[in-house]
Amino acid sequence: MISSPTVNRIVGESDTESESAEAEVEQNEQRAKQDAFLSGSSEAETETVHSPEPLTELEIRYDTPSLNSVTLSRGPIEVKVSYTAREDITPENRPLLRYEIFHEGELSVKDAAIAVGSGSVLIGDFDQDGGMEVAVQAFTGGAHCCLSTTVYSWNGRNFNKLSLDEMLGGEFEDIDGDGSYEFVTIDSDFLAKFSSYAGSVAPPMIFSLVDGEFINSTQDYPDYIYSKIADLEHRNQQQMNAHSLLAAYVASKSLVGEVESGWAYMLNHYSQDPALGLGMSIRDQNGEVVDRHPNFPTALEAFLIEQGYL
Repeated sequence: MISSPTVNRIVGESDTESESAEAEVEQNEQRAKQDAFLSGSSEAETETVHSPEPLTELEIRYDTPSLNSVTLSRGPIEVKVSYTAREDITPENRPLLRYEIFHEGELSVKDAAIAVGSGSVLIGDFDQDGGMEVAVQAFTGGAHCCLSTTVYSWNGRNFNKLSLDEMLGGEFEDIDGDGSYEFVTIDSDFLAKFSSYAGSVAPPMIFSLVDGEFINSTQDYPDYIYSKIADLEHRNQQQMNAHSLLAAYVASKSLVGEVESGWAYMLNHYSQDPALGLGMSIRDQNGEVVDRHPNFPTALEAFLIEQGYL
């Protein structure tokens, strides 16, 4: 057996430098590992996670002054925006958002929208097909009304005009990280159905731009729907017996194929108070009230069948 000799080591300046160098190498290695983790080092993550190009945007608010031919540009697209601000707004005297859309310097679209205190113009490749889209959103004013969204999609020759006239408008978001923008809104048919307008809750509704057209793609985003379901469950803990919330909950559960558990949840939480009568009326084809539903579950079932959730 050979024993190692005992070494009495005196740490001098050269040893200290060596240890510092080793520590620095170790720190650099750990930092590299951390950076790789944060950036998604695996090949699968790199293939599935894409950061969307931010949209070029001009926003109109209540305090926005009048604008004259403000230019937004992105690739071959240029949009000239003018805005007439109004201090005294009347039905005949409302702020006007005017815009001209150019493609490679040639005027292709000239249009306008009423924008009472809220509006925007956005440019970007919403569907990642290499062509640009221009979205114009505007609030026309009035109680419970009306936000409009119009999208102009370049088809290689001209712009297709696509309207998304949702009651509450919506936002363009990349909700699944694939680099494309979805139009995220709510199902406005639920508003003022089982509650006051201000107290209403609605299930999510998502539109995707596919082959130059917006399609309802809500059920393609279960993770997003589940996040809304969790939010509704949390809100229900603080706002018991809210029929509008429960209607949105059952509809949302239906979107992910779990209507049975959604219905059971509703039955355990709804109120049998006859004073909660909103949405109980039965109407004929002319909109005239001809009868009343005996309870909320019966009224909700009829409504969800009518809306295509059941």
